[in-house]
Amino acid sequence: MKSIMKVLMSLLLLTGLFAKAHSQVYSRTLPTDQFFQKIVGSWKLEGKPTLEQWTKSTSGVYQARVVNLKTGDSLLTEIIKIVYDFGKVYFEAKVLNQNEGKPVRFQLVKKRKKRLKFANKNHDFPQYIEYRLLDNDHLTVQISGMAGNRLRKIDFKYERVQ
Repeated sequence: MKSIMKVLMSLLLLTGLFAKAHSQVYSRTLPTDQFFQKIVGSWKLEGKPTLEQWTKSTSGVYQARVVNLKTGDSLLTEIIKIVYDFGKVYFEAKVLNQNEGKPVRFQLVKKRKKRLKFANKNHDFPQYIEYRLLDNDHLTVQISGMAGNRLRKIDFKYERVQ
């Protein structure tokens, strides 16, 4: 009877430890949380029928869906996630019909109050993605890097959709 009690107590202790570790993983605050809390919502790309819709999941993961509204239907074109992996923050983009459907990661390299910059120097283009929150209703995303033998920069200007 004593050995059964010891086994049960050990199992209860292990269950408690795993539950605590699991809750710490999902309640972790990322260095980018303050920024992404401010951009949760829908953003319309200036001059294009494109929406970037940011949400925060119940597990605390920030993610976005990029949707094209050109045909009257909403066509999903890209899925973005902010991933915390081995102590580093990544911007993970999965562009449909590119890269065999696999996501591409860009590591956080610069963090300011209203600006985040991610890099992946091994990617063909872009190598850098920078999000800048101009104010509560205006956001600029710049992708940049070498394309062939020349430096290329493309700016995307977004306005919050109410």
